Amino acid sequence: MTSVKLGVHLPVAGRGASPEVIAQVAEEAERIGLDSVWSWERLMRPTVPIALGGPGGPVMDAPEDFGTVYDPVETLSYVAARTDHITLGTSVLDALFQSPVILARRLSTLDRFSGGRLIAGIGQGWMEQEFEAAGVSMKRRGAGFEEHLLAMRAVWGPDPVRFEGRFYRIPEADIGPKPVRPGGPPLIVGAASPSAIERAGRIGVGLTMVILDWDTIRENIGTFRAAAPASTRTPCRSCSR
Repeated sequence: MTSVKLGVHLPVAGRGASPEVIAQVAEEAERIGLDSVWSWERLMRPTVPIALGGPGGPVMDAPEDFGTVYDPVETLSYVAARTDHITLGTSVLDALFQSPVILARRLSTLDRFSGGRLIAGIGQGWMEQEFEAAGVSMKRRGAGFEEHLLAMRAVWGPDPVRFEGRFYRIPEADIGPKPVRPGGPPLIVGAASPSAIERAGRIGVGLTMVILDWDTIRENIGTFRAAAPASTRTPCRSCSR
């Protein structure tokens, strides 16, 4: 029998977002017995229309809330200090805007401060203007994103760490702190396209999706499960960002 766990997105965006409101929601979520609280990432609100989902997608004005979004890692570190046991998740954090070593160390530090409560939801990013601001080519998506995840897993593994890839290289070194759990916190990947969903299943991470309609959800879960090795299948989660 499959169990359902309920969580809530923290109010991290928009003019009404504040440390006080974020803490209040997190503390109340824990008090009433919810499983988790979640943060998400947006670097900016462009003043020109944006292509939703990336180049070629439908064009729209960016939501006003994109103009103020609290950083997900710092937000969850703050929430970790205000709560005792509720799970802390990112859904999602744009991995490609940071090097694997830097992001892996930030996440493992948060995992340590929270006593191992972190679920790391990671995405490739999709907004062209954010890639430009971060100084990262959008061509890094796909194979570069997969390699980024593998490099982070190497950082979370035993010392000395060493990684040689097409896009990322980590010279042999000791890198800490390590996460609470061997191998790192649970990883879930934000994905929408069939190729991205297949990649998540193939490399043995979880899947987080935007719910559009139930038929699409069923199809995406089927693609994910078909690609995932039976020994490494990890949960699907749904999200609204």
